[in-house]
Amino acid sequence: QLIVFDEIPELSAVDYQKLSADIERLLKERQQRQEQIIRLEAITEGGGSTLGDLFRSTERAAALQHRLDHALDKHQVFQITLAGLREVRDQILKNAQHELEPRLGAYLERLTQGHYTQAHVDENLHIQIARSVEDNFFISLEDLSSGTRDQVYFAARLALCDMIFHDVR
Repeated sequence: QLIVFDEIPELSAVDYQKLSADIERLLKERQQRQEQIIRLEAITEGGGSTLGDLFRSTERAAALQHRLDHALDKHQVFQITLAGLREVRDQILKNAQHELEPRLGAYLERLTQGHYTQAHVDENLHIQIARSVEDNFFISLEDLSSGTRDQVYFAARLALCDMIFHDVR
C-alpha cells in the first residue's frame, strides 16, 4: 500500500538513528514487561500471598500490560512510518536518477571541455561517466584521477542545485 504525503518529511541520519534507538528501547521495555508479568504470575501461583498482595500484583500487571500495549502501538507506528519514509526515499531516488543524468552530463561536458559528455546515475546515485553518447563505455569514478573525480562531484552538485532550485531565478 502506497502512503502518500502532502509534504515529504525529511528524515536525517540523526532522526533515523533516534527512531531506531526508540524502537530498540521499546522492544527491550516490552521484553522487561513480559518478564515482570511472568514473575508476578509465578508469585501469585506460588501461594503464601495475601489477598492484598494478589490484588496489588494484579493491578501492577494490568498497568504493565497497558504500558506494554502502548509501547507496541508506538512501535507499530514507527515501523509504518519508517516503511513509508523508505518508500518515499526510494521513489525520490528513482526520479532523481533520471533528472540528474542529463544535467550532470551537460555540466560535465562544460567542465571537462568536452572530454566527458555522458553520465549514468544508478538507483543509489552512484555515478559513472563516458566520453560520448556513442562511446557507451562508462567509467567508474574510482578509475578516474582525483582531479576528474572532483570535476564530476562539482558537476553533480551543480546538477542537484538545478534540480532543487529549478523554478528559482
